[in-house]
Amino acid sequence: MKHFIFFIFLVTGVIVQAANPIKEGNMISGHVIVQGSEENIPYATIQIVGSSLGAVSNEQGQFEFHKLPAGEYTLRVQAMGYRTQEKTITVSADFTAVVHFKMEEESFMTDEVVVSANRNEISCKNAPVVVNVMSAKLFEMVNSTDLAQALNYQSGLRVENNCQNCGFPQVRINGLDGPYTDPDQ
Repeated sequence: MKHFIFFIFLVTGVIVQAANPIKEGNMISGHVIVQGSEENIPYATIQIVGSSLGAVSNEQGQFEFHKLPAGEYTLRVQAMGYRTQEKTITVSADFTAVVHFKMEEESFMTDEVVVSANRNEISCKNAPVVVNVMSAKLFEMVNSTDLAQALNYQSGLRVENNCQNCGFPQVRINGLDGPYTDPDQ
């Protein structure tokens, strides 16, 4: 009797599945990888241009958009350290649209940090006082992980670690009292 009931449930499930087949359409599935090495890019942001829909790639660089109306969509992919890419893809009710983004690495440099005696931006050539420019080369040479470590190598400055619990460094200009270098005062 148990086998007969199991058989009835099995046949009912097959009939329901045949009456309501799972459609794989109306969706976009994609993969974000590094061009050349085919390495996955996790946590890249994928946006459907012109809409509020977006996704983030998982740890394997994969993403999906579900229940999209049929039509053309432009996807924009952005990831830190890679050039932004856009691709247009057609979504159909009959199949899953698959797209692969091969991201090209982009190296960028931030502007140089200028330490000056006043708080206004000024060209090094026009400064009335000595201005030291800290470049990325200095950060690499001293193997610093933050600005305070690199400032230890600048003449006329000293970095103090007054808070032993929080590790918050303060920059002092030699020969001047605290109010001149403390932004809170």
